[in-house]
Amino acid sequence: MMNGNHKVNFPLKSITTTNIEEDLSILLNKIDHSIFGVEVGINNYGVNKFIITPAHLLTNKNQTTVDTRGGQFESYNCFEGCLSSPYFLPLRIDLNGHFEKQINLLKEIVKKDEDIVILWLFKKKYQWKYNALDMYRSYLKGNDYPSTVPFVRNIQQKTIKGLDKLASFESNREYSEDVEQKILDKGFDSQLKVLVKSDRHKEITELIHLLLEKYDSHNRLRLSNIKVDNPYNFINQGQMLSLSEIYSLFGGKAKEFIKPEQEIDVIDKNSTPSTPISDNIIELLPYLKKEEVKIDESLVEKLAESMKKVGIIKQARLYDATIQSGSRLTVITSKLPPDVNFSKIESKSKDIRVNLGVQSLGIEQGDVAGTIKFSIPNNNHQIISLREMIERKDFQEFKKNNPLAFIVGMDELNSPIYLSLAKLVHLLIAGSTGSGKSVFINTVLTVLLMCYKPNELRMFLIDPKQVELSQYQDFPHVQKVITDMSETITLLESLAVEMDRRYDKFGEFKGVKNIIDYNKQSKKKMQYIVIAIDEFKDLKDQYPDVDSYVGRLGQKARAAGIHLIVATQRPSADVIEGTTKSNLQNAISFNLGSNRNYRTVFDEGIPYENLLGNGDGVMRIEGYPKEFQRFQSSIIHPDGKEEGKIFDSLIQYYKEKDYDIGEEIPIGDEGRQDIPLIDQLKTIIATTKNTRIGELRKDLGVKGTTMTDLFNQLIEEGWIKRHNSKAKGYELIADEEILKEWQQ
Repeated sequence: MMNGNHKVNFPLKSITTTNIEEDLSILLNKIDHSIFGVEVGINNYGVNKFIITPAHLLTNKNQTTVDTRGGQFESYNCFEGCLSSPYFLPLRIDLNGHFEKQINLLKEIVKKDEDIVILWLFKKKYQWKYNALDMYRSYLKGNDYPSTVPFVRNIQQKTIKGLDKLASFESNREYSEDVEQKILDKGFDSQLKVLVKSDRHKEITELIHLLLEKYDSHNRLRLSNIKVDNPYNFINQGQMLSLSEIYSLFGGKAKEFIKPEQEIDVIDKNSTPSTPISDNIIELLPYLKKEEVKIDESLVEKLAESMKKVGIIKQARLYDATIQSGSRLTVITSKLPPDVNFSKIESKSKDIRVNLGVQSLGIEQGDVAGTIKFSIPNNNHQIISLREMIERKDFQEFKKNNPLAFIVGMDELNSPIYLSLAKLVHLLIAGSTGSGKSVFINTVLTVLLMCYKPNELRMFLIDPKQVELSQYQDFPHVQKVITDMSETITLLESLAVEMDRRYDKFGEFKGVKNIIDYNKQSKKKMQYIVIAIDEFKDLKDQYPDVDSYVGRLGQKARAAGIHLIVATQRPSADVIEGTTKSNLQNAISFNLGSNRNYRTVFDEGIPYENLLGNGDGVMRIEGYPKEFQRFQSSIIHPDGKEEGKIFDSLIQYYKEKDYDIGEEIPIGDEGRQDIPLIDQLKTIIATTKNTRIGELRKDLGVKGTTMTDLFNQLIEEGWIKRHNSKAKGYELIADEEILKEWQQ
């Protein structure tokens, strides 16, 4: 493939399809770097639809090779579809395949010897969110067409700022959640070509325009006449469409496909941390009084009556309905009513909820084909005791086979949910005030601290608010609770150094690639490391470049036994973005108030009207049987004062046991043998006379922003100056006597 203009020089296949929605949905979830698309041919004989795909995908279909020479279209008028506004502005995303369905109507107007070909090609776009977000910020400040080039965009913005001052008016635009949703979605370069063989090509393209006008929203898609040698040549012209926009055009819904090599690893039982330290520590947790939850059998009748009132069914009756109740929700499952689609019921969810008079209503596909499931809040909810959960035999069995096991809670029908942080790699937790987020974090950390010895597990806790995680300071597992955010970057840098050190240690044994294999062969075991950040927004407000540090750990830390828990009250696009977002694929959310926030966390909205607060949560975990799983989290104690006493007891327990805590992880200057970075840099420059930033940054193992600060300090101290030629970077000007003092 070539950069820029991507010419088709590999075998594309043309696959006849009777269901574009299904086949394209499969392809969208399997595709990686390849070009793919949809082709529709229309003549007076009918409509023929094809999926365009690389040869190695959708191999179970009948395929023919695409003729990419383009010569067969010489007698056609060619039109290209282009977005009218900058590519980050969205089309409508709620039409569920309207364009594809309406294409069939064109066959009614096609005459003999006329032919229409609609060709839509796509290629997945990686790492486009950074630039798109920055372009959107520029757009909000009045830049109608922000350049994709940051340098040019800065010039545009300065010009606009100057014009605003001269004209004495502000050109700021109103922020849109719809735009944010597109930028957060998966992105695809797209290319629409319409080829018409007819003297009536203007009339035909006007009809296609009418179909495209249905998608007018913040952006529009329009056709313009062009000359083209080969419509299959994919040329990247910045025509970005999101996954949601593609589904709106052709129908379908995203599904999670996990390739065999990406499946959750099977962990050897003998390689995991030990079983519980002692039953005695569990006895320090209290049992909590449970209120009995009674099933309200009348809900089935009330639900049927509500569906009749909003016009879904003619008779107030549900077929083969069952009703079950859990700690927080009552679940009614029934067959879909005759001649009623699931989507129709789903679209009326708010009306049904209002008629029922309930705070929340969940509507999901049932576990059996042709059924639908309704989740309705109970009048009173049952507290789930952490002690009750941790004592369960199934959790003890789960923990034996799963490193860093923790308790999520109970599902809608009181079945327990357990996860392994080691298998998740990293975890994002979101929730507004009162949602249960902080309580949930406490249960996760407490279970880990109770189930693993200090020499098996080391924790670093980052607490910007200085109130949420302070109770963990005296646990022997916890090396540091950071409340001064200036220390956070140093910590993350040091843990990256520790990660690299661990990879070097793996090389001591043949075939060792991860912490599990290493601990099997080494007498001296490596500890698992857990880093928990309680309020990521507060940290990022002070240190915007924290994304890069989280990203480095996120990409490589799993094999080294280093895992992140990142929590936030405000999961907006400017908080959870870029490398942070890409490395936090597994997420748990509590009440966030709006579906926009859920989309930021999960990349799409949740199938519930809203969450109830106080531990009512939903998770989306790679490899889990359900895309979205609702649950009620457990709790240590509902009274904060009593909970404090429990933590004191747990800490005292460990003090009396006097366990080996293992070696502390070197942090900051300690990790660099007590030599400050600036001194290390002076030694390297004095010895090598090298002033190239890129090479020196690699020698020190620091980020670009840190290197910039160090070079500024060297300029102030008279060590270097900027060279007259920008291409030559910096010039060494320190006296030879000074250099001799620093030479090795």
